[in-house]
Amino acid sequence: MKAGLHLGILALLLTPFWESGFLPGTALARDHFLVAQAPEPARQPMPSVPRSIPSPVPIAPAESSETVDELFRQVPFPPSPRPLPGLPCSRPMVLRSVTLSAPPPNPASPLQSELPAQIWTTLQGPFGTVNWGEPQANKLFAHTFQWSPPCKTGCRMGGTLTFTYRNNLQATSNTTPDAGNDKYYLYNGGTLTQAGFLYTSPSPPGQTFTKTLTLSPAEIANNRVTLVVQDDTAVLQAKLELRYCCCECEFPI
Repeated sequence: MKAGLHLGILALLLTPFWESGFLPGTALARDHFLVAQAPEPARQPMPSVPRSIPSPVPIAPAESSETVDELFRQVPFPPSPRPLPGLPCSRPMVLRSVTLSAPPPNPASPLQSELPAQIWTTLQGPFGTVNWGEPQANKLFAHTFQWSPPCKTGCRMGGTLTFTYRNNLQATSNTTPDAGNDKYYLYNGGTLTQAGFLYTSPSPPGQTFTKTLTLSPAEIANNRVTLVVQDDTAVLQAKLELRYCCCECEFPI
């Protein structure tokens, strides 16, 4: 009787394990097998650690200079610089002129700073004159034109100087000591810019002539032009006409 009861209790205890398909003795082994076959979680990549770069080996001064020279020897030359772009003007560029006539002033008004010392000294002595139409011979004449530019910004374009003169003595030739060897001289800032003979052929005294000289932008650079005429010739009048290209903007042209 007791034996049957024991067998019945044992059967009840073993029923769940049989239905589940494995015995209690195999449960731990089965669990270990399942865990071993499960996929491993994805591993995060390890952060990269920058490797230290060894310091370069010092180069001897002579070798370093040669290396730099070779480096720049291989560098191509840059292209030629392009001109700066023009800026728009608030007003369009216009041509403007300056016209100065003399006389007036009467007498002439030469500036010492515009003439060589020897010419200035001669003008102050008995062989110099500041009179327009001087009737006497042996009188060196000089007059300086001064003006203000017609615009604040712009470029000089040059101009002309026209003067009328009379020979007080006969003009025989460019080598005779009368009016024939007389010359004109133009100065700018004390520097001689032009010179030439006044007479190209023989002429009796008292003849009137007109000469027009072309001035470059450089010859009017300091807003002054000085005319000097030798010494047996009288200057009757002179006219200076200048041209400028003006732009009412604050940038150089």
